[in-house]
Amino acid sequence: MFISSANLPAKINTSRASAPIVLLHSSGTSGRQWRKVTQNLGAGCRIFTPDLFGYGSRDWPADAPQKLAVEAQNITRMIQKLDRPVHLVGHSYGGAVALRVALEETRLVRSLTLIESVAFYLLRDGNEEDRSAFREISDIADSVHQAAANPADANGMRSFVEYWNGEGVWRILDVEKRREINEMAPVVARNFLTTMWENVPATAFARMTAPTVIVRGAQSTTPAIRIASKLCDILPKSSLITYPDAGHMLPNSHPHQIAGVISQMRGCAVSSRRKAG
Repeated sequence: MFISSANLPAKINTSRASAPIVLLHSSGTSGRQWRKVTQNLGAGCRIFTPDLFGYGSRDWPADAPQKLAVEAQNITRMIQKLDRPVHLVGHSYGGAVALRVALEETRLVRSLTLIESVAFYLLRDGNEEDRSAFREISDIADSVHQAAANPADANGMRSFVEYWNGEGVWRILDVEKRREINEMAPVVARNFLTTMWENVPATAFARMTAPTVIVRGAQSTTPAIRIASKLCDILPKSSLITYPDAGHMLPNSHPHQIAGVISQMRGCAVSSRRKAG
């Protein structure tokens, strides 16, 4: 069963199903990001792919602070409606949200999969290598804030897109797609704000109980690679998987492999369907 909307009924009966899988998407996308991955999961998996704030029908609450905890609380409320612990998966920004959910609500998370999580705040007060990576991502965040402040700039989000997807990608996008991405700049800017300036000490993660797998691409950015290493060090029940030929966008580039990781953690069967192309 596949449900993409976060607008769920008050309670969903999952008593006859295995533990649900909740997939949280990256910045600049939506729950549809997981389409290739879900196509590679077995039919017995119960899957939810909610849109995070700003990427669907719900915007950030007007009276709420711009904190990662606000996004996490929204997902927590959704999970509570499922009436059982879930297998929680997050990519990039969704990985930072998933990490915060698992930290605050350990009883709701049966397992945790963090794919290229961008918990940038873990770099802020680290060693010189960490701080250098934080400065690097700060430059990208600045470019997004500038794009948000200058919506008339048709190439405002170019640096953001090419940083995560590779040089030259912006040029091959059609005008309409560029416009859509540029319109997301204010939301992406807020995502950077929440992931860079969170105040959670590394010691806080010692209380997490969920088995965790951390997934990274060896061709990804320095900040993402550093964060994956740090998470593996600070999370009590964690393991690390590195794909040598992958960059940041693993759910898009390696959907069958990601489905395999999810299935191993959750006990679902992987579909025999391979990724297209």
